[in-house]
Amino acid sequence: MNFNLFSLFQKNKSDLVVPDTILVKRIKSLAKNSDLKVFSNVDIYLHKQSYNIELMLYDKIRGLYLFEIKKWSFDDLKNSVIEKAQNQEHANNTLAFDKTQELIKRKYNEINHTDGPKIYNYLLMENLSADEYEHLDDSFKTLLPKEKIIFSDSLTSDIFKKLESEDKVPVGQRDNTALEILLTQYTKLEDDGSFTLCNDQEIEFLNTPLNDFSNLTIDFQTGQTSLLLLKAIIEVFKQRHKKIILIKPTTLARDIAYKKLLEIIEHGIIEFDMNAIELLTPLELINKHLQKLKKPMIKDFSEFDTKLLKKSFQIADLVICDDANLLDAQFIGYIKNIQKNKPAIFVNLTDEQIATQFTLPSALETKTYQFLQTHPLAKTMQLIQKLLEENLPNDILVVSNPQNQQKLKDDLEHFIEHNALDIEGGKTLLEQNLEELRLATYNDMFELSTKHIILLDLCEYNEKQIEYAFNLATKSAYVLYDNSCEIIELLKEKYESNQE
Repeated sequence: MNFNLFSLFQKNKSDLVVPDTILVKRIKSLAKNSDLKVFSNVDIYLHKQSYNIELMLYDKIRGLYLFEIKKWSFDDLKNSVIEKAQNQEHANNTLAFDKTQELIKRKYNEINHTDGPKIYNYLLMENLSADEYEHLDDSFKTLLPKEKIIFSDSLTSDIFKKLESEDKVPVGQRDNTALEILLTQYTKLEDDGSFTLCNDQEIEFLNTPLNDFSNLTIDFQTGQTSLLLLKAIIEVFKQRHKKIILIKPTTLARDIAYKKLLEIIEHGIIEFDMNAIELLTPLELINKHLQKLKKPMIKDFSEFDTKLLKKSFQIADLVICDDANLLDAQFIGYIKNIQKNKPAIFVNLTDEQIATQFTLPSALETKTYQFLQTHPLAKTMQLIQKLLEENLPNDILVVSNPQNQQKLKDDLEHFIEHNALDIEGGKTLLEQNLEELRLATYNDMFELSTKHIILLDLCEYNEKQIEYAFNLATKSAYVLYDNSCEIIELLKEKYESNQE
């Protein structure tokens, strides 16, 4: 029997899901209590293609390790010789070493104009021992040297020593963003414009196929919108779902999310039909349905016809409903009806009947909270003046009822001589300059991340709205009130105790 290097690295479709064999478990164990990162059955996305790698380990000190898993036994190989194939570098569906490195380097070059980290290639021989290797034809030892093979009898310590034998990269030449560039489908866009790698739980959520209604419980500061956009991109790229709709509460929130989608796609150099992912407000979705039924469109939910709850509507393969806990209950029922035979994700929905639950850990609380019983409008002016000494105008967001929103706008222009923007959730992003100091109501504040938030009129709104507003700030939150009420006392007990 003859093998060439093309057939040796030919990739079988049945091998796309890598089981956790003993060797795989040993390599994964190396990542425990260390800075090593291990990914199994991971895809590399570039333009319109995805390329699968069975097992990959990243060491920021040395570089990227790629593992090809093979199950050949000594009996399979003992009477064989191998030779390098002429067409190895042109083969499809292969993990031939040259081809893999070429694709990875191409992605790094297109994003940051470097070859990226050093790349090392290893074979995992699941059914071949180190002693059996010595009895194979010399052609194996020439093209597949022993130091590049992990054998079936390799202990974890042996594997570590073999990987550790590679040269360290000098500190000044190490790339701290290597994984964020390579694994763009697992890289979140943060509010400050940076990209960070998702944690293990988030990656598990992104990889999980969806077959029913699911509820994702997630804290706003964990990059909620970016994570949902990544989920949509992966579902489309893997062709699990060809049409996805992401629901955002307001027109402005929809536009901000769409801008993030474009930035994520541009950063990852990913190409696909942009019509596959559509962002809509609840009202826009309902009006699409009414238009299909040739009925008059509505302007607000007071005109919502409950008969729509019983009508079928083949709108998408997957619907992702963000901030579902803050949306009209009838609209949630409507989504469940039109998607009853297809999957849907509801974010932060309180519903024990949802089949699948994803709960992601909350972000670490690093901001400060201040509860001040005072004259709210006067104190707001003082706080804004103080915050503007060290912050940009768009680092500040004031949330109140509509009446106080207008009073604050007039006072800011008269006393501080500073422009302030009245946020209107029903207007598009192009119609509003979010670089200015921002004033919003509790119905218009969606997707407005900020460093500092000042909250007024809390007693007029419910706890879910207030919790959402608290999570918009990254550094400090101020609650201003003249008379206390139950919700303020509950918030004081919860948030002031967190700072002790």
